[in-house]
Amino acid sequence: MTPATLRVTLFAIAVIATIVAILTFVRALIVMYQRVATGQSAPGRLRPIGPRLWMTIKTVLSHREFRGRPGVRIAHWFVMLSFPILALTLATGMGKLRAPAFSLGAIDHFPLWEWIVELFAWTSLIGIIGLITLRLVSGSGRKKEAEGETRTGRATSLASRFLGSTRWQAYFVELVVLTVVLAVIGLRALDYAAAINGVTDEGGQLIL
Repeated sequence: MTPATLRVTLFAIAVIATIVAILTFVRALIVMYQRVATGQSAPGRLRPIGPRLWMTIKTVLSHREFRGRPGVRIAHWFVMLSFPILALTLATGMGKLRAPAFSLGAIDHFPLWEWIVELFAWTSLIGIIGLITLRLVSGSGRKKEAEGETRTGRATSLASRFLGSTRWQAYFVELVVLTVVLAVIGLRALDYAAAINGVTDEGGQLIL
């Protein structure tokens, strides 16, 4: 298989995978809406809009629900923000499957943005490995944990935060995050190698 054929094949696989992911996401949104719609309407639940919107943003960005668990709070914060930040890198990666020198223009070579991507790629890698390790150590909630006993044998009123969770779904999500972060780091390394070796392809334009 020639390099050009390989690039086209991988690009087709990436496009198909992206379409499947988008359709799955849309389906999940529809299911969520249908479940919420079964309840009674609450016309004023979004008001006042300004304060409620600010409270939502502040709650998400501050991760205040993770108070008392600073390690988990930091790890989850970086992993959460890595999704929108690293998405552009994945878009660049899809373009490079068709043309090795493809880029999104100035943003791909803006020094501050490159440092931000590097920061979130590596911190997210450390964070997701930490969260996976925590899940493996904590388990999904054994009987004693449900009864209020920790793994150390001390009594507590709090059961494991993983109690009742569907393990394979949690592991799948964490595996996807880990794969994406590793892909971004690998892409950054290959991009650097290409820049060092002066790789070009049709003037750097995306070949359709």
